[in-house]
Amino acid sequence: MKNGSYVDYLFGVATGWLGWPPETAWHTPIPQLMMALNARLDWMNLNRSTPTGRPVPAQAKKASVADRLKAFMRGRGEA
Repeated sequence: MKNGSYVDYLFGVATGWLGWPPETAWHTPIPQLMMALNARLDWMNLNRSTPTGRPVPAQAKKASVADRLKAFMRGRGEA
């Protein structure tokens, strides 16, 4: 990273992602800022994953009998 770009990035994280006012962003130690960012990202992913951290599989749409018959007749096997 170029000089100052990491500080600029962290300031952007604090004021943007975390919604902190600039004064708070400047006076927060870097480890505390990173912990807050990790907590925010975990919170955002609560609805997208299971407690084990694995993504929730999308519900597979069951093909109707008509759809399976059409696929079979077209030579594609089962849908």
